Amino acid sequence: MPRVYSTYLNSSGENVDLEFIKLLGPSSLHLHPNPTLLFLAKNPADSENSLLVKLVAPECYSETVHRTLAARGLAPLLHGTVCVAGAPSAIVMEYLDANSGWMTLQKYIKEHQEIKINTEHPRLVELLEAMKQEGFVHGDLRPINIMCRELPGRGKERGELEIKVIDFDWAGKLGVARYPAGRNPEIPWPGNQRDFIGGDDDKKLLGKTLAKLYS
Repeated sequence: MPRVYSTYLNSSGENVDLEFIKLLGPSSLHLHPNPTLLFLAKNPADSENSLLVKLVAPECYSETVHRTLAARGLAPLLHGTVCVAGAPSAIVMEYLDANSGWMTLQKYIKEHQEIKINTEHPRLVELLEAMKQEGFVHGDLRPINIMCRELPGRGKERGELEIKVIDFDWAGKLGVARYPAGRNPEIPWPGNQRDFIGGDDDKKLLGKTLAKLYS
């Protein structure tokens, strides 16, 4: 069993015990240029709630954007981090469990082709407006980086869709955050490599990748 870090630092600056459960595997989205490993873990003092630990290259993750959106209920709770010089950083967050109904928006759409979802969906409008208000950009806002689940509905009616964004590796402030040098060329990126991520780029990318799921 991998044992990368035994504690993490929470938002109050306190060290919290961290017990690794299992390796979930490398993220298929980040095999190049910087591999990303995902682990399932727990705090021994709170064994009922699992944690997701994402190992990333140092300085390749925007805690600020993640925390801000999490405070609005639009991202998993960010419990803390581990930053050690010369080693991968660990991002410790809420685990969105499939047993609780969570799946990627990409999977949800593939399983429910009759439900048409575009950038005008109320929850996606809320997300895009929240980032605009804060002056943030995500950079890789695709359905595979948005988790969702249906809330209980009334009678035969479908419940509302709850969403939470993940993967803040490229995120940051508008006019500061840039696209990386290495990207998947098959994805219709709105901007060029190393360019600043534009204010409308997230909506453009999300719109194109949502539409492709219905083609």
